[in-house]
Amino acid sequence: STVLRIVPDLISQGYYAHPWIGAQFFELNPFLADALRDAKMDLPVESGLLILETVDNAPAEMAGFRGSTITTVNDRRLPLGGDVIVAINGEPVETFRDFTVYLQTKTTVGETVDMTIITDGEERHVVVTLGQQPRN
Repeated sequence: STVLRIVPDLISQGYYAHPWIGAQFFELNPFLADALRDAKMDLPVESGLLILETVDNAPAEMAGFRGSTITTVNDRRLPLGGDVIVAINGEPVETFRDFTVYLQTKTTVGETVDMTIITDGEERHVVVTLGQQPRN
């Protein structure tokens, strides 16, 4: 099904427009989640994508996503704060692979998606209109 989605764009445009939100992430795992909690971050999940920063004027910034600030705790540099993406349209996001596979196989540029995020320990939903990943 992915080929059926991509090939017509390749033929008509010479490229495929990849859906994109414009953010850099750090993949959470139980070890990092514990370290962040030790640094007093309110984090009720053990997995997901912690937003490190958003790209200027990209969909993530337009939707109001917050990035992290880097701080040193016990001689370790940690990304504190920031939103954590835990689902897209109700589908769990535990890893960066989950996120990219979902975007590439189930969405298109310009589509609106419902992202479930954790902000300051609270779950909330944010509607994001997907942009096109910049071509280099």
